[in-house]
Amino acid sequence: MLTKEDFENMINDTRDKLDKQSQALISEDMIGIMGNVTSLLETIESQKEDITKLQHDNDELLKVNGRLFQKVGFEKEKEEEKLNPFGNENKVEKITINDLINEKGEMI
Repeated sequence: MLTKEDFENMINDTRDKLDKQSQALISEDMIGIMGNVTSLLETIESQKEDITKLQHDNDELLKVNGRLFQKVGFEKEKEEEKLNPFGNENKVEKITINDLINEKGEMI
């Protein structure tokens, strides 16, 4: 990538190759170009720093979220054990009146 110093050297070399009258005619244009390119290069550097910072923040968020998901998963398992400490083998089956009486009203 072109650095600020390299660009300034290219502009100065180009200006030195011209005669005095041509230098005077394009000097304002060259100054404008140098200012714009310098501004763009500074913007690019700033954006590179922002990207690096955001990538680091994203990595940290992924780690923290991963830990939180693991913690939530373990807490749910513990709650299930508290509710039914004997497992599914000793599960009590609920019986309703409809299960005891058929459609004719007779006890089954």
